[in-house]
Amino acid sequence: MLPSKLYVFSLLLTVSICKFSYAASCEQRSGLARAALIELYTSEGCSSCPPADRWMRQLIPKVFSASEVVPLAFHVDYWDRLGWRDRFASPVFTARQYASAKASGSGFVFTPQVILGGRNYPGWSNISSLQQDVRLAHSLAPEADIVLHQQSVASGKVEFEVKSQLRGDVKLSDVRIYAALFQNGLESEVLHGENEGSRLQHDFVVRELYTSKRIDSSGRISIHEHFGLPADAKAGEMGVAVFAQDAKTGTVLQAMSAPLCLTRK
Repeated sequence: MLPSKLYVFSLLLTVSICKFSYAASCEQRSGLARAALIELYTSEGCSSCPPADRWMRQLIPKVFSASEVVPLAFHVDYWDRLGWRDRFASPVFTARQYASAKASGSGFVFTPQVILGGRNYPGWSNISSLQQDVRLAHSLAPEADIVLHQQSVASGKVEFEVKSQLRGDVKLSDVRIYAALFQNGLESEVLHGENEGSRLQHDFVVRELYTSKRIDSSGRISIHEHFGLPADAKAGEMGVAVFAQDAKTGTVLQAMSAPLCLTRK
């Protein structure tokens, strides 16, 4: 009986230690392969956007694993003046879409628009083609290593630290590190505009976006920042995505995501 009791005690001690570590902080590292960043630019005021929203909702885990793709939905605000104000929209996300268009040599933006790895991706609805292109992106060696360290969510804040090391032949002055607070399981009853009378569901919705300053000549950067949780936040349905991108060309060097660091009860 003694070995059994010792085993139980050892197991309880291990669980206790794991619980404490989990409650204090969480750390995730980017993979050895390059994850594909998939951006959807959308709006609740756009009648052609709900099919794209549904498409994005099923990407993980039905089509890809979280190590293969990092999906993010950016709600733009230029539809807000046409009858329905999208509560997830931000001029920051609209500006990002315009910057992406400029990087690709395009002079206009639209919704729904999907960008894969920094490039416009018009064939997004063809899952077979998407799988092939994601596999191709995943076969490339990453040009950045990323470490995300989060403190447990407390007092309505998400405190995080990002450390990144660039590698390969990249122009350091053009690279930025981005961090996005995203949320799943969101719903809206649309009362006006093109989607009037519809109940819309959203996943991977970006609630806040952080952009770093230039990376110095060492190719290393360390960021200490925090996100404020939205009033309607459900921390268990949220996460942080981090990606390194050449802001001039749009090329995504590496991407990763992780759920929020929560205290177990």
